[in-house]
Amino acid sequence: MMKRLGCGLLAAALLCDCGGERPPINPTVVSFHGAAAGWMAPSAQRQDLLYVSLVDPNEHEVLAYSYSGQTLLGTLTGFDYPQALCVDAAQDLYVTDNGRYQISEFRHGGSNRIKVLVDPAGSPLGCAVDSISGDLAVANFTSKGVGGGNLAIYRHAKGIPKVYVSDAIYYYWFPAYDSAGDLFVDGLNEGSSVALAELPHGAHKFHTLKLDQAIEYPGGIYWDARYLAVGDQRAGEIYEFAISNFTATLEKTTNVSTADDLFEFWISPDDRVLVGAAYGDGHGDDSGVYYWKYPRGGSPRHTITGVPYASGLVVSLARGAPANGRR
Repeated sequence: MMKRLGCGLLAAALLCDCGGERPPINPTVVSFHGAAAGWMAPSAQRQDLLYVSLVDPNEHEVLAYSYSGQTLLGTLTGFDYPQALCVDAAQDLYVTDNGRYQISEFRHGGSNRIKVLVDPAGSPLGCAVDSISGDLAVANFTSKGVGGGNLAIYRHAKGIPKVYVSDAIYYYWFPAYDSAGDLFVDGLNEGSSVALAELPHGAHKFHTLKLDQAIEYPGGIYWDARYLAVGDQRAGEIYEFAISNFTATLEKTTNVSTADDLFEFWISPDDRVLVGAAYGDGHGDDSGVYYWKYPRGGSPRHTITGVPYASGLVVSLARGAPANGRR
């Protein structure tokens, strides 16, 4: 299943450092590699947008759809392997690219990059932005030449990141901030078991979370304003955990088994709609975007088909007109 993460991403795992903060690593020179700008409909800036990245070997793009009508409004190009997607408080979009070790920023509804951050610490997969501080967290699946991955935090989404590692995680998947600025990340340990860790706001060391629900294979994670929603690709479930004293207690479960290998997902601000990107069966078949009632799950209310190797997904809300989640 890990082949979905991009060409060469799993090469040569060696050793992983102990938990804690690493010194900053000097970045390399930013390059756009002559990347095309893509296109975007003029109306996109005024709409709530559903962005989805493709890990198709032939289609290294991010597609933009209208959230309410599921109409294609644009395509962002110039990536090697676009992976996860996240938005900041201004609803601007960040795209991780583990083929180029970069994170690109786009305005809501824009087709031109407004900023590119180089990731000096590894192969970027998941990302999340703290809505309070503006810090950008990037989960590096593996490190550059030193084996296991790490979590890089760019203060105010700028400059050189501080890099953290967890004793419990070797391969890092997705981060998520809660409303207090606490940071969570999921991944796999060296024994291929799923682990979840928390970096409390202002802390410099991860704490491993104790789970009362087994997770077969990691997927996206998302803070829904009350619970930490954690995806399990293999089980076809999303588990909502209450977090307290570094313990994750299962509160409810959303069944998303109608989608094959749900990767990244987003939950509406009113907790009524869940939208997810399904990677498919490993050949791009059955890949697409699904809308469910949240937290009920079950049969999807809407689908977007013909989206090859759907991977990352996020919804960016039009400024001044937040989506209410009702369809």
